Amino acid sequence: MQALSPAWQPYLWSVLTLLGVVLLALIAHRLLFFAAGRVAARAPGPGKAALLRLSRRPAGIALPLFAIFLALPDLPWPQAISGTLQHLDVLALIGVVAWLCLRLIDALVELISATYRMDAKDNLRARKIETQVRLLRRIAAVLISIIAGSLM
Repeated sequence: MQALSPAWQPYLWSVLTLLGVVLLALIAHRLLFFAAGRVAARAPGPGKAALLRLSRRPAGIALPLFAIFLALPDLPWPQAISGTLQHLDVLALIGVVAWLCLRLIDALVELISATYRMDAKDNLRARKIETQVRLLRRIAAVLISIIAGSLM
């Protein structure tokens, strides 16, 4: 620490604080999905498994970004750096939340598809519902993309 001038020490501690916050958020994500997996295993179903499987990655990015969002205002950085980092973090959060919403819709589509099986002898109703669900999924994806894009 002697080699660093005293002016850099607050920045070093700020970076270490952010790394610690991200590490804690990743641990919380791991524990949250472990507990949710245990709960879902007790009452298995296609909806719970799809929800956990499809939301794991976006949530794994969203939780650290949210933790950074909460920690950034308390760090002793100049306003220009802090404002830029907060802006970038909010943009990333908007994108990840949009991704998470799309994945949740995909989980709903999987649940509906599992409910109406296409391998039945008379699958006219299942095909009709499958077409409607695909159309609604595309409409929802476009709406989520427009909303996320306009928020950015």
